[in-house]
Amino acid sequence: MFEAAGGEAGSVPYEAWAAEDPAWSARMDALAEQMDAFGDWLDDGDDVRGPRDGEEGGGHPEGSGEPGWLTPLVDGDWLTGHAPGPDLAFTLERTDPAGLADEYTAVELVAAWARMASWAQAGMTRAAAEVHTRLAPYTTPPAPAPHAPVRGRRLTHRAGPAATEIAIRLGISRPAAQALIDAGQAYAGPLGPVGDALTDGLIDPPRARAFVEGLTRTPTQTALDVVETVLPTAPGRSVGQVRTDIAAALIALDPTGATTRARTARTGRRVTHPQVLPDGMASLCALMPAVDATALDLALDVAARTARTSGDPRTLDQLRADAHASLLSVVRFADDGVAGFAVVG
Repeated sequence: MFEAAGGEAGSVPYEAWAAEDPAWSARMDALAEQMDAFGDWLDDGDDVRGPRDGEEGGGHPEGSGEPGWLTPLVDGDWLTGHAPGPDLAFTLERTDPAGLADEYTAVELVAAWARMASWAQAGMTRAAAEVHTRLAPYTTPPAPAPHAPVRGRRLTHRAGPAATEIAIRLGISRPAAQALIDAGQAYAGPLGPVGDALTDGLIDPPRARAFVEGLTRTPTQTALDVVETVLPTAPGRSVGQVRTDIAAALIALDPTGATTRARTARTGRRVTHPQVLPDGMASLCALMPAVDATALDLALDVAARTARTSGDPRTLDQLRADAHASLLSVVRFADDGVAGFAVVG
């Protein structure tokens, strides 16, 4: 099975390699014996993914079930050329990162695991969509919500029974479960090429999610055109760049629809309630028209830089946060709540 150990390594005779590096020769001879034993075991028709060594009915050749036993056979080029799936998972599970030959192979090992994560995510969305299909007869059609994404959190519809079931089983929020369902349905429709790219590990879940969120409520033909335009370059672009590319393509391909979508999106402007963080901290997210967000950002930046110029020892980030908190001064509080609040515009 392992012919290289008894013949030639590339164009250089095996004997030349062995004479130059006896340790390499001994390692390769031992590996050849192990692979021959493993090959005989495979020829007997045993299941590669059966019980491991030490488990009842294991049947693996000696050492073949131990963690990392495939490490000597793995190199970066081999990993790069393999699509995600059961075969790659079998190899990765039996590869010890500490035993890899070089940094290049270690980086490609990380990339291979990332492709497996994309493959698994694609499968999970398909399964989630199937749960929704099976519970559809018992589901009241959800009313659309005008909310646009806030930092990746998408609330296109109120979560239904399928999302509730998945949320309970996975221990996640119902909106997160609904996002899995929405993605699976999108990949079964006009975003099929995006789902295929995710399954093949060409893009990761955040990039795929950018397509789902960016093309929500978009006409089918427009969505197909945007995917055809943006997807080929998506693997080499950051998530933020993919979102920008999708937005630009939507405007270029459907300018009239872009105006309507912008008007609709504006109705979903909001500020979230605080999300509690460790050590007495919290975060707030705001969704507002781009012009207003840019003006707010500029005002906070000017205030922070002016304070720094005057000798304030706080960092710019701290000053921006404190300037934002000082906006509370426009709200007048009374003992029984807010006594006065003016909304401009």
